Amino acid sequence: REGAKSPAPAPGTRRYGSFDNVTLSDRELETLQTKCPDDWEERIERLSSYMASSGKTYKNHLATIQRWAARDRQEAREKAPEKVTEKAPSKPSRRRRWSELAAEMEAEIGGNS
Repeated sequence: REGAKSPAPAPGTRRYGSFDNVTLSDRELETLQTKCPDDWEERIERLSSYMASSGKTYKNHLATIQRWAARDRQEAREKAPEKVTEKAPSKPSRRRRWSELAAEMEAEIGGNS
């Protein structure tokens, strides 16, 4: 099918991606740009390339991109190093340190007699 022309996009949609095979309405494109402001173009390109290389088709390209974005976020969270949630031990108060020191000294003195 190389060189075959893809069917015309549905009314109200436009083609995107290197292979002109990702169809989105203007409203869907705006939604994608809002939800993925930093990488919406890369996400369209990823879907376009995948569909062209695999021959897969999808009923709703926006839904597919959003599902892939959610999966990417989940994988990123799983790969991120765990945050330390344990509170670091607090420093003992000065009074407590002196009392402990005094007790240690007393034990040493008492033990040597």
